[in-house]
Amino acid sequence: MSEKPHIIRVVADEARQLFFYRGRDYRFLPKPRVQDEEIGVEFVDGEFIPYADLGYSRDIGFFRLSETEGVLNEAAPYAAAGHLIDLGQVVLTTGISTRITNDEIRDLLERHASGDFGEFGEFINLDVDDEMLSHDPGLLHDTGLANKVNILTGMDAVVSAYSVRQHRIWVITEAGEKRTTLLLFAGPVRA
Repeated sequence: MSEKPHIIRVVADEARQLFFYRGRDYRFLPKPRVQDEEIGVEFVDGEFIPYADLGYSRDIGFFRLSETEGVLNEAAPYAAAGHLIDLGQVVLTTGISTRITNDEIRDLLERHASGDFGEFGEFINLDVDDEMLSHDPGLLHDTGLANKVNILTGMDAVVSAYSVRQHRIWVITEAGEKRTTLLLFAGPVRA
């Protein structure tokens, strides 16, 4: 796993920063899009750069890897393994802290941050289209697809559900707050 932040995370962090902390209108944020069956980012100027060709440098911002020489890419590439989201502060409910071990908690957090949503699927295996990326993810009836859209846009929570030793556990990372909560779900464990 790369020590660099994942390019998806860099784009989503930039959008969140502009929206939540600088009050930028949603229309003027970098937006994930699907064009010609390739996923990438559309910037305010209308330029579309596929994630596979997208780099980032603190000095110049986002750039095309294929057209730029001599600039250090400070982001892990789209195909790299790594954390797709920043967990921020981690909060455990009492129910979690008394029922599962610290190692189990670390494992769940690693899975969640890397795009394994447990019962809701895996980031890499979930297919989104441009229509899904352009509309409110709250309207999606599939939590896994909503998670992928929310990771790409950075604008809403990411929710995972796991089963550990007959306990059903939810892991929720909030958008804008940089906080992740683990809580015990009061429902039956799914097989």
